[in-house]
Amino acid sequence: MFAASDFEGKKELEGKEELSFRQYLQDAFTLTDKPATAITYALAFCVSPQEPTLPALQRIRQYLRSAGRYGASPFLVGHYGGLGETAQGFCRTSAVKGGTYILGRRVLSVKPPRSATDSTPVDEKAGPSSSAPARYSVELDELEEPLTAKLLLSSPDYLPTPATSSFLPNSTSSSTYAVARCIAIIDKPLVFTPTDGPDEPGPADVEETMEDSEAEPSTKSAPNHEVDTAVLVFPPSSLADGSSTVAAHVLVAGEGSVSAPRGKCKSYRILNISLPLIPSVPASSSAEQLLRPYLRAALTLTVPPSASAETQPAEPLFAVFYIQHPVSSPLSASSEADSDIIVTPPCTPLLPAIADAATQNAEAMFWRAVEQLTGQGKPEERDEKEEKGSEDDSEAIDSFWPPLDAAEAEISEDW
Repeated sequence: MFAASDFEGKKELEGKEELSFRQYLQDAFTLTDKPATAITYALAFCVSPQEPTLPALQRIRQYLRSAGRYGASPFLVGHYGGLGETAQGFCRTSAVKGGTYILGRRVLSVKPPRSATDSTPVDEKAGPSSSAPARYSVELDELEEPLTAKLLLSSPDYLPTPATSSFLPNSTSSSTYAVARCIAIIDKPLVFTPTDGPDEPGPADVEETMEDSEAEPSTKSAPNHEVDTAVLVFPPSSLADGSSTVAAHVLVAGEGSVSAPRGKCKSYRILNISLPLIPSVPASSSAEQLLRPYLRAALTLTVPPSASAETQPAEPLFAVFYIQHPVSSPLSASSEADSDIIVTPPCTPLLPAIADAATQNAEAMFWRAVEQLTGQGKPEERDEKEEKGSEDDSEAIDSFWPPLDAAEAEISEDW
């Protein structure tokens, strides 16, 4: 109840915003170890027990208020592999507006701004309303003509290091540490079986059973506890050979999210395991050494309780282990106003927050690009300028999101 409310400024939180969340639960609400651990890692999705209280409470509030909007879960899972389809959606929206996207071509080079004496022709379509010439040249594999642009939006690993560039700050990313990852494919479902036994049948259950026996033989089947899409959380020290300082997450995706094929005889699942490598995690260990215990633990769930003692857990059909290292930006943050490069910020390592953070970063970069190319900011910023009496005759861009009526108009009646 407290986390679902507007808790900022309340006496229970006053002066404790930076206290570790787990300690806060024990001090402010006198919770014992078991519920405090469950709330810290399974509800707030904290990575370590040292995470501060305020952002953890804000995450729980967001999840509580999101439940019931599109179903029982507060989370949405992208089809065909997750967030890649979010990028696909933006590509399609861009194409409707005349944009071009090129797939399967390696970026060979990104050349910095040309000098004023360079007479090379520029692409007049590089920007919608800016009269400045295109400054950057991008060479792609198997394309003879380079692409020219007045503004670049890019991840740090593609970029040159010109002096007049800036890094787009990201308030949603708390750190830029590496993450150990594993992708495994299995051909058996995971089974979550309630730890408590079935309750004793009540009068209504007995009456229903008697009616069934008088009519036809019962066709009711045992409850199915197979998991299609879920997140497994392994708190620190939950496995003897796992991490004692960091929580690991396993995202399970099955045929319900169209991430795995629908089989007649097999139930395929894809396991995505992640473990943030904060400084307390041994740097000398390989990704497989760090994540193999969590993969084994997840695979034990492929053995249902009704199985015989000889039944063995599933073995992965495919598994790959690797460490994802963040790419630091080579750019300076001293000249944001004159920047013609907008760099994607590092993404948050928190599994449930990745989609929201990526979308918020994309929207921030979008408005930054609009301001650089047209001189206009967000609609609320333009309203403030209008109130002060400034006028702008250029075409206004009102939203980062496509309007719903336009999206509906694009749907063909043939469908």
